[in-house]
Amino acid sequence: MKKLLLLLSIFCLFQANAQQNLVLNPSFEDVGTDFVCNSFNVQFPNLFAQNWRTTNSASPDILHSNYPGWCFLNTLGSWSNQLPHSGNGYAGLANHYLPSTFFREYFRGKLSQPLQVGQTYVINFYACLGIYSSDGSNNLGVKFIEGAIEPEFYPNMLLPFQPDVNYSGSPLTVFDNWTLFSFYFTPTLPNLDEFIIGNFFDDENTLRQNLQSGYTANTTYFLIDDVGVFAVSVDFDEFEPICKGDSLILPSVSN
Repeated sequence: MKKLLLLLSIFCLFQANAQQNLVLNPSFEDVGTDFVCNSFNVQFPNLFAQNWRTTNSASPDILHSNYPGWCFLNTLGSWSNQLPHSGNGYAGLANHYLPSTFFREYFRGKLSQPLQVGQTYVINFYACLGIYSSDGSNNLGVKFIEGAIEPEFYPNMLLPFQPDVNYSGSPLTVFDNWTLFSFYFTPTLPNLDEFIIGNFFDDENTLRQNLQSGYTANTTYFLIDDVGVFAVSVDFDEFEPICKGDSLILPSVSN
């Protein structure tokens, strides 16, 4: 009987903690292409991945295992050479590229519903370096926007935004494994239903580390997979009934 009660408790706790990812097509699985290998795989401003697009005149990439094995857009191709964190696809973007100190590529994604003012959210995504990289860098951030009023397309490479969350630590230098990036964000503006991922800082304010392992000089090419935006909910285990006059110590930390 005790085992049954324990299993029921675990099941109820799992159900209470099940959260909905607000990001549409979070791992770039839904694509609108016949996987013909093409050096220009961006349809401005929309990308081949459903619910994703670019925001400036640069051309980020959707890489997928269904491209021919010899194609540079295959996940094991000459630009990435990395299995997806999950599924069959991921995104690739230039986070830093010389000789232009302002060259940036960004992905713009959609949420299934706007963020609620005052609600805290956790933002997750996985990243690693594509084999195209010669450098590691930091400054991989996320900016939430109201899609209906923001301009559809920016002619400038470096977007005029400060990110809502940003990785500003040591340069990411990992080629052969996915690194989880996780942030908390509490919006103060309404109607934020889209977001942009990329580097919102110029090279003077971006840390870089030369790795000498890529074939393209002075380039950081990040692979991005499994993007998530989840509402943070407070959750406590249910208490057993108590009698009047009994004492009860309430926990101070949510599950």
